Amino acid sequence: MKKILIVSLMAILLLTLTACGKGSEKDRFINASVEVGCAMFKDENFFNDFSKVEAKTKEIFTKYDFNVDDEKAMSVISEKYQEDPEVLAGVQDGITKCAGNIFNKQILDQAATLTETTTEIPAVETK
Repeated sequence: MKKILIVSLMAILLLTLTACGKGSEKDRFINASVEVGCAMFKDENFFNDFSKVEAKTKEIFTKYDFNVDDEKAMSVISEKYQEDPEVLAGVQDGITKCAGNIFNKQILDQAATLTETTTEIPAVETK
C-alpha cells in the first residue's frame, strides 16, 4: 500500500513539475515574443530577408510549443494577446532589458567616439 501511495505521489509531482515547466500559453507567448524582439535588436540585418525573419520567428515560437504550421490558430492566439495589458507589459519589459543593454553599449561607444574626435570644446561667450 505504501509503494502505491509513493508511486502516486511521485506521478502527481512529476506531472505538476512538467506542467509548471511549460508555463501558461500567455507566458509562453510573452517569452517567445521577447525572444523574437531581442533577436531583432541583436542582428542589424534581421529585416533584410523576410523569409529569414519568418523562419526565425517560427523557430522561436515552435521552441515555446506553439503549432506555427497552423496559421489560423496562430492568428487567433496573436489576436487574443495583442491588446492584453499584461502581455504588452511583459513583452515591453523583456525587450527593454535586452535592447537596453544593446542601446547602452551603442550610446557608450558613440560617446567614446565623440570624445576621441572632439579635441577642443568651444568656449561660450558670456556678457
